[in-house]
Amino acid sequence: MDQYDPSGAARSLRFDAFQNVLSIGNMSVDPNTGLKAEGGHWLSDLMGKSRGVHQRLIGDLGWLVIASTVAMMAVIALGVLKGLPRLTNSLSGWHKATAWLLLPLMILSPLTALFMAAGVTFSQPMARAQAPALRDAVRMLSASHDLSGLKWITANERRPIPFERVR
Repeated sequence: MDQYDPSGAARSLRFDAFQNVLSIGNMSVDPNTGLKAEGGHWLSDLMGKSRGVHQRLIGDLGWLVIASTVAMMAVIALGVLKGLPRLTNSLSGWHKATAWLLLPLMILSPLTALFMAAGVTFSQPMARAQAPALRDAVRMLSASHDLSGLKWITANERRPIPFERVR
């Protein structure tokens, strides 16, 4: 940490066993050699890019993602309101009844995503002390725990982040 984050500005420390990379903030380090790692694994890069497209599309279009999510919820609601299907004791009747009963569950995922984007919460924020610097957090943990199984440490604030601010 002294070599790659001398100013103590890093807010996270993460070990990725799949890639065998230690990430200090935005810097990737090979834990075997201690040298700067060359790029990430293609699968991690793909997942990171997929997350960005999922939240903001290609550019800074988080508003369009939110608008399309609202439109999708409206289509789901219209499907439910379209009416109860004719219930018959046949494969087709059971298929329609099951779809009609389970369709409202499809609205839960986009609804919770909209709540997260808007910062809606159902609990009061907990009072927190100022987070220690990452170096201090590692020292405190190492005093009472074995760090060989450490996956990640982060000093991020615990509050909802709108889609536009997620990177």
